[in-house]
Amino acid sequence: MKRSMISIIVPVYNAAGYIRQTIGSVCAQTYTDWELLLVDDRSKDDSAQLIGGIIAEYEKSGMPEGKIRLIRKENNEGAARARNTGLDEAGGRYIAFLDADDIWRPEKLEKQLSYMDKTGAAFVFTSYEFGDADAVPTGKAVRVPRQLSYRKALTRTIIFTSTTLFDTERMDRKLLYMPDIGSEDTATWWRILQSGVTAYGLDMPLVIYRRPAGASLSSSKTTAVKRIWNLYRNVAGLSAVSSVFCMLGWAFHASVRRILDDTVRRHMESFRHFAVLQLSLIGMILLAAIYAVAWFREYYPVLNSISYSKEGYLLGYGIKFTFWGHLLILAVYFLLLLFLSRTAGDTRTGYRRPREVFSGQAMALFLTNLITYLQVSLMRNWLVSVKPILTAFILQLALAAVWAYLSERIYLSVFPPVETLVVTGGEQDTAVSGWFSTRKDRFRVVKEMPLSAGLPAIEEECLRWYGCVAIGNVDPEIRKELTQYCYQHYIRVLFMPEAYDILFAGARYTPMFGTPALEVREYSLRWEQRVIKRLVDIFLALVLMVIGLPVWAYRKLSGKGALRTDICRTKDGNLFECTVFEEEGIGRTLPMLPKVLSGAISMVGPVPVPAEGEYLFSEKDAPADPAEYTDEEKAAAEADRVRAWRYRVKAGIISYAAQQATEESSPEDLLRCDIYYVQNYSLLLDLRILLQALSGAGI
Repeated sequence: MKRSMISIIVPVYNAAGYIRQTIGSVCAQTYTDWELLLVDDRSKDDSAQLIGGIIAEYEKSGMPEGKIRLIRKENNEGAARARNTGLDEAGGRYIAFLDADDIWRPEKLEKQLSYMDKTGAAFVFTSYEFGDADAVPTGKAVRVPRQLSYRKALTRTIIFTSTTLFDTERMDRKLLYMPDIGSEDTATWWRILQSGVTAYGLDMPLVIYRRPAGASLSSSKTTAVKRIWNLYRNVAGLSAVSSVFCMLGWAFHASVRRILDDTVRRHMESFRHFAVLQLSLIGMILLAAIYAVAWFREYYPVLNSISYSKEGYLLGYGIKFTFWGHLLILAVYFLLLLFLSRTAGDTRTGYRRPREVFSGQAMALFLTNLITYLQVSLMRNWLVSVKPILTAFILQLALAAVWAYLSERIYLSVFPPVETLVVTGGEQDTAVSGWFSTRKDRFRVVKEMPLSAGLPAIEEECLRWYGCVAIGNVDPEIRKELTQYCYQHYIRVLFMPEAYDILFAGARYTPMFGTPALEVREYSLRWEQRVIKRLVDIFLALVLMVIGLPVWAYRKLSGKGALRTDICRTKDGNLFECTVFEEEGIGRTLPMLPKVLSGAISMVGPVPVPAEGEYLFSEKDAPADPAEYTDEEKAAAEADRVRAWRYRVKAGIISYAAQQATEESSPEDLLRCDIYYVQNYSLLLDLRILLQALSGAGI
């Protein structure tokens, strides 16, 4: 007996339609020290032949011989005896049962073993989900208690066979052999519990119970009642009176469980998820509360008092507000903050990093408080003191910073990382894995499948248990088909966009033809946008030059003032000298500020890319007729055309791409970010990028 190995026993009878999927769920387990024993109970279909072929496929791909074994019985004797045959052949310390039509989630065995070590249990079972005929989860799950004794087990049949795991060093292995009766599994659990073993429930849905939509509920319940009565009388040895009481308890718990699962628990879970998803909204309410203090303590008393002009003339006896008037003032502030927060950027907790959430919130607070200050001044007929609103703003910034990080912790404690299937274009397609290495808090890659596995196999895999499917560098037509398939089955999809996808994403709805139409803008900043952007550039460059003088002096005096100059491209492909300090750190881009003042570049814009070696294709060396281009020349020319899109606006000291970049980001990733910036430019986007850079000392 191998001390760490798990022997998985699967009785098989006419399971050709789903046994491949069941075997696949075992092979996908994160715990790998197991043996799979498939006991064919003289199936009438081609289950045995199919299993033999599947075993050959796995062994050909590198699986050790004998890790999956087919045991063929000479006579059909039922599931109980098939499992007992598997027990006779099992060589592992741990025993797990799995029905031939059920599915395990990849971490099922690993989590159960960890729970066994934690509790010292010999018998662990888990909660499970109902699936349709294709084993696609329906959203309905059966929850389990933390512990289950023999007395409690008599009144609740909650242990599902495919969820069980047993440690034969902590209990008698002979107790696992099942009697040849109806509900043999329940009878076995009772015998084990009656021996003094306590069953521990792991309340995580790690199994999908395949239940076709056409199954008759009424007939199955009638059969269950007859079987449970037989168990009480003939297995547990209860009297008729005791059996009646246990039957009533069984019916009560079954009904209560259904009510709790289908109504109360489901609604409580929905409420919990809703509350966590609205953490940003809760934060805005707290921020508005800080302003409410400033309103009631400082501004309303001023507005409510008698006012005089400088010459001593009476201007008014003040403004009187009722309760509803105060409520309206605060509601206007809250709605303005909410609108600007949504406009300034995505502040949803869990999707943006805390620094990004804070920068968007800070910009929204600044604009909201500025507008509110002017509003209050208008009501007073003159500028009021700026101190209260400034104090409130500082307190709000502190709260926003704390709340951004605290809400992320709350979010992650409620929403574990999404189990993700990654579809790659081939062995060289490593970009998608790089995405998720930077966001392990949100996504957990369970499995990677190359496109060479075939689209049917990938689509079948998508239906298992994944909360997200990520598509890498694959053919656009295949990506389109796979995305449509996932959308049809309510599966979230992530994919790396091509440059054209970004253009379409930035397209504007144009309802001028009597049908939805999308307008992809050729993009050029409107004159008022250019004027405002230029004024902001001049103002910020002057301010930062003054503030940065001590930093410049420090770098020069400390010997860290060596400069590096590259020839880079800016708007319309023009060249400019990009000069920065060689050593990283705060103020590295200070030498670029004179370029901003001269108008050569902007404070915010696409990444300044060195001109040398940037273009891949040279038309002067290519055939005169584009039809004669080789595939490599066509691809290079196409890549160069896309690269030119980033030069529709001036390059910037700070870029959206630099703020989004990680260690895994490639030049193509930066290019996509630049194209997104060009297609979605707004003054608010510029301000948000500036705040992110300032909060991360990225200037």
